[in-house]
Amino acid sequence: MQLHSGLVVFLCFGGFVHPQTPADLSRLLVTIFDGYNNRIRPIQNQTEPILLDISMYLFSINEVDEVDKKLVTTGYLEVRWTDGLLKWDPNLWNRTVYLTVPQDSIWKPDLVLKNGFTRFEEMGESFNYVFLANDGSVIWKPYEVFETRCSIDITYFPYDTQVHLSSSCRQSNYDCITGKTTKIFPDSSLVLSWLSAV
Repeated sequence: MQLHSGLVVFLCFGGFVHPQTPADLSRLLVTIFDGYNNRIRPIQNQTEPILLDISMYLFSINEVDEVDKKLVTTGYLEVRWTDGLLKWDPNLWNRTVYLTVPQDSIWKPDLVLKNGFTRFEEMGESFNYVFLANDGSVIWKPYEVFETRCSIDITYFPYDTQVHLSSSCRQSNYDCITGKTTKIFPDSSLVLSWLSAV
């Protein structure tokens, strides 16, 4: 009797499983990218801005150069937006609700580090992937070693306190509205303190 109960339960749950195969995903990619151009802003009304949500995650402080007023940090941005041209019905695609695709295959904002130490620099590398959901939601996480300018006052060194406003990015072609948050430092400042034994 126990064997039959187990078999019935297996058959009931087995009817709800719809695994995605590589062939399913390949067909979905071909379908949603048919006619897609990553050089066109992904919104039906091209006069409207695209809303960006940008968060910064700091991993480490690599270098603080008091003389050159340079701060080197490692971290990544999490940038979210909706690509209105890349949507699909998951019920038609074996319940596939998300994909990961190379970042260069879709439109992404051309963010640059505004307070870079030596030059403006585009975010992200070509080998990064983005997360794409069936409702068009995109999550892009370009990670970087950030070299930024940082005003440092060493008047009271080694008992000084330094405040560095978080690195700022800008959307260089002015077609996006950004909401910025810093996940580690909610007041958008980082206080560096050094203590030294005399």
